[in-house]
Amino acid sequence: MLSLGTMLALASFSTYIGAGLLSFVGGMRLRRAVGTSLLVLGGLLGLAATVAAMVGDTSYAAGPFAGLGAPRFHLDGVSAAFLVPISLLEIACAVFALGYWSDDDQPRTASRLRALFGWAGAGIVLVLVATDPVHFLAGWEVMALAAFLMLTVEDHDPHVTRAGFTYLIATHVGVLCLFGLFAALATPTPMPGRVVIALGVVGFGLKAGFVPLHVWLPPAHAAAPSHVSAVMSGAFVKVGIYGLVRLGAAFPSAGLAATLLVLGGLSAVLGIAFALVQTDLKRV
Repeated sequence: MLSLGTMLALASFSTYIGAGLLSFVGGMRLRRAVGTSLLVLGGLLGLAATVAAMVGDTSYAAGPFAGLGAPRFHLDGVSAAFLVPISLLEIACAVFALGYWSDDDQPRTASRLRALFGWAGAGIVLVLVATDPVHFLAGWEVMALAAFLMLTVEDHDPHVTRAGFTYLIATHVGVLCLFGLFAALATPTPMPGRVVIALGVVGFGLKAGFVPLHVWLPPAHAAAPSHVSAVMSGAFVKVGIYGLVRLGAAFPSAGLAATLLVLGGLSAVLGIAFALVQTDLKRV
């Protein structure tokens, strides 16, 4: 029996899928109204799901590391906390795009970008509620491909396509590491814990964009439309942090904690140093 929070999260997932599909149906005004309304509704359902999960269901699901016998989907307090900014961003960016990336000014790409926002939201929600590796990786890949297509929406610009393919390569190196992580956990002969943790740190860290795995992040933000950049920093990057939180809970060790402290410190110090020499606000 799924909890109320989980059902609302899955309703949010379905609404985002619908937003992606219906953004191409009908005339310009109908597409804009239906697509935007569904993105906003998906965000509101996500917020409702977080309230239900935090108030009515305090059980812990362990995310993709829940193991056999767990429900396939569950929204617990950890995943609900990450769903809050994602839901708020989907609402804010959907409304912001009505003026910033309007159908009148961008007739070739406005509907496409609106649809990709829906599918990206669906991928993220699936990642947050999945308690098995198959659904988790499916959501991760949908999210990654939607982000790439949103980033390269202005594909006539070579700087944009270069940044997009840098992101695509980085994110799929991360995906391969996550495949290796879950494969290692599924083998009859357990692999050394250091190998599992290393695969998880690289796989999730590439999405989180911490130093030295940040190579894709500054050019991607500089190339993306402003509301896409907002979702990338406020949602996609945070999903990498979500993976690290789940990894640390599933495999608590002093080595992992020390590694993340070092990487966090490097990212803070070097991030400031890199920002001081930038002239592009979005790269900063």
